[in-house]
Amino acid sequence: MRSNKEKNNIHKRPYASPSQRRLVMRRKRERKAKRVRIITVLVIILLLILAVVNIVFGKNALNVKLNDTVVCTVPKGSVTAEDLKNTVQAIMIKELETKIEIKDNITLEPVHASRKKIVTAEYAVTQVKKAVSYNIEAGVIRVNGDKVLVLKNKDLADKLLNDILKSYIKNGQTVSNYKFKLHVQTSAEFVDSQDITSYDEAYKKLTQTTAKKLKYTVKSGDTVYGIASKYSMSLAEFFTANPELDEKSVLHIGDSLNVTDQIPFLEVEYIGSAE
Repeated sequence: MRSNKEKNNIHKRPYASPSQRRLVMRRKRERKAKRVRIITVLVIILLLILAVVNIVFGKNALNVKLNDTVVCTVPKGSVTAEDLKNTVQAIMIKELETKIEIKDNITLEPVHASRKKIVTAEYAVTQVKKAVSYNIEAGVIRVNGDKVLVLKNKDLADKLLNDILKSYIKNGQTVSNYKFKLHVQTSAEFVDSQDITSYDEAYKKLTQTTAKKLKYTVKSGDTVYGIASKYSMSLAEFFTANPELDEKSVLHIGDSLNVTDQIPFLEVEYIGSAE
């Protein structure tokens, strides 16, 4: 067991003067300040490392993509996909003098890129304009609901149909005296620019004829020459189609003859007065 002297020594506390206490407190503050400085330096170093990593590996740019194809790379935040689309569309409308609609999906993909690879937003517009596919508003001619031709605009399509009707006009008649046998209409629609046909090519197609065999019933006053001429047949062609006849044959009213007529793609019929 401990003696009374040892017990008394245990409960004794060393005496510290005021100057010693101040020294201890100052040292504690200095140690705390040192820890704060070390932590601050470590935080700054960490932030610098993160900044360097972001500069070297961070996504500082945007890939401009048409569908899945990268067209160019622009600085991050310099433009939006909607801005690109609207700007390109406005330029093309002005140049083509008609409405267009862009078919491609324009998107922006965040990436890291070197300064040499990055281009300006203005340059990106020119590159997208070169690569983009688009539909153009044009004049569409439909026959019985089916699209048969596309011209530069609806006005030109209307002019084409009117000119075809004009080609049938005889003395004292007007376009209103004729109509197409089939249901023909024009409309303004967005189509692929590659589908547009020139006026001359369209006129040729709509007036192109194909041979069609018909039966003709002889009327009073008909002659072999007159019937052949009516259907633009030579006498040789007429007699080949009607081997039972020759130049000396006499035609009788009611006889049925074989003729070949040239039927245009768009048939026109006379409807008389428009009144």
